Amino acid sequence: MIDFAGKNLSGVDFSGVDLTGANFKKTNLSHADLTGANLEDSILIRADLQNAVLRGSCLIQARLQQAMLWKAELGEACLKSCNLKNSNLKMAKLPSANLQKVNANHADLTCADLTEADLCYADFSHALLVNTNQVFQMLFI
Repeated sequence: MIDFAGKNLSGVDFSGVDLTGANFKKTNLSHADLTGANLEDSILIRADLQNAVLRGSCLIQARLQQAMLWKAELGEACLKSCNLKNSNLKMAKLPSANLQKVNANHADLTCADLTEADLCYADFSHALLVNTNQVFQMLFI
């Protein structure tokens, strides 16, 4: 297993890299480019992904509890069965992202863009959804 736990990888370019099962616990990945990276089954608990670019990345079953994803770009990313419990996704961009079966309990999605995101069976219990885009808000009316 690749182990980057606790490292400062701010601004690193991991675009297109296979990081399946990697350990990024408490790692600083702010401003990192992870476009198209494979992060399936990765551990990103309490990772700092502020302003990171994860467009088209695979995050299936990734563990992102308490992760900082403020202003992260996750358009067309696959986060199926991902654990985002207590994560900060304020102003995150998730257009056309696959969020099927995501656990987003107590996550903060204030001002997040979820336009055309697939939310089937996603759990947003106790999540903050203030000023989240209109398409997402309509699901709860």
